[in-house]
Amino acid sequence: MLLDLDGTLAPIVQRPQDVQIPEGIRRLLPLLAARYGLVAFISGREITELQRIVDLEGAAYSGNHGVEIRLRGGRGLPVPDAQAGTELVREFAARWSPDVLGDWGIWLEDKGATLTFHYRTAPDPDLAATRLREHVAPAAIAEGLLAEPGRMSLEVHPGGPVNKGTAVRSLLDEYPQVRRAVSLGDDRTDVTIWHEFRRLVNAGRLDTAVAIGVRSDETPPEVLAEADILVDGVQGSMTVLSHLAAGDDAAYSISPG
Repeated sequence: MLLDLDGTLAPIVQRPQDVQIPEGIRRLLPLLAARYGLVAFISGREITELQRIVDLEGAAYSGNHGVEIRLRGGRGLPVPDAQAGTELVREFAARWSPDVLGDWGIWLEDKGATLTFHYRTAPDPDLAATRLREHVAPAAIAEGLLAEPGRMSLEVHPGGPVNKGTAVRSLLDEYPQVRRAVSLGDDRTDVTIWHEFRRLVNAGRLDTAVAIGVRSDETPPEVLAEADILVDGVQGSMTVLSHLAAGDDAAYSISPG
């Protein structure tokens, strides 16, 4: 069971530090961890912050869009493909003055290995999005970094083949007993997990894998196109997790292919 946090288990808020998992979902998480062979939280957040918010023993975690991975028990997995790009991220972050970004209605969340440029609180969100699209994203790409739009944000990651999907592949390598998987997510970065699912099913590594998209007014078209099932918002996630915690996973199983 591979779970995104923001927009999936917890409502999107203006300031990421204010996020809270609703009590109804929080009560389900220990039940899921006890029932399933692997429960992992796969997020764009820095991994220490992700663990603080979720606070679930017996879970695995991946933060910074696959750059950081910790198994159950706390052992970290190295991600060699991300290491070379991390220094470029640090240099890129230093280029952007908070004053300049503030004038654009943008603020930078520096997560060490990755960056998120937010404009949810901008007085003119359309203008802020244009600034990111025309100035920040091209500059990141010119430095060999990845720049991907998020939900009222721009995500800047190390270049190379590192994403949530590669994190899931690494996790499943550590837990070979897992033969069926389900992912809940709401953004473009979660689609990389679903693509990996399909590769693993086609290769015979997984018997079944289900991609559940969490729909909102801001849902990217890729999520709508790639999800096997769509549910509405965090409440929809809670409904799914309630069924799975009770052992009713037949409703969320699909045949390979």
